Amino acid sequence: MLALHAQASVINEEYQAWKTVGDHGYILGMPQTINRYWSGITTGYWPDYETSIHQIKAFVDTINLNKTLDLKHSIAGGLSMGGDLAIRLALTGTIPVCGFIAVSPGGPWMNEPEKWKPLIDDVRRHDIKGIIIRGKEDQAIPRKYTQTLTNMFNNSSIPCQFLEYPKLGHWYPPNFADIIANFINNIE
Repeated sequence: MLALHAQASVINEEYQAWKTVGDHGYILGMPQTINRYWSGITTGYWPDYETSIHQIKAFVDTINLNKTLDLKHSIAGGLSMGGDLAIRLALTGTIPVCGFIAVSPGGPWMNEPEKWKPLIDDVRRHDIKGIIIRGKEDQAIPRKYTQTLTNMFNNSSIPCQFLEYPKLGHWYPPNFADIIANFINNIE
């Protein structure tokens, strides 16, 4: 499981949401972007897509130096910009993941879901699955865009579930561990 942090976040803040993947036989990898800024605490930000994907691939290549990981059964996930990047990794095959979990995905293309269409149409692996999660109180990305993206996946034969939580903002849902467990079971 490759878990990608949100913009202006750090791994420590998000580790609690992802730590249960080990209970399901997965190894958890949480790369921290090398791009940093300081605003009272040091946080990381994902720059443009190309640089971010390069950093993530370098992280995966480093932890898989001995080629012991089964990347074809890996899952990419993340919050906000991390969720956006998880979707991009699944669609491009840069890392051959079999699925993605995008929590409140938010990146440069999320307000323009039609920009995803060429990537969705060109997906090399049609055996990927996804889940997009958002809070109804989330003001970062309007619901219509995440719903449109989910519909685009499903209309292109890429199964993607959409979950919305009524009292949740731009963060992980309280039952996220159960969502991860169900997703892993459905992937296998």
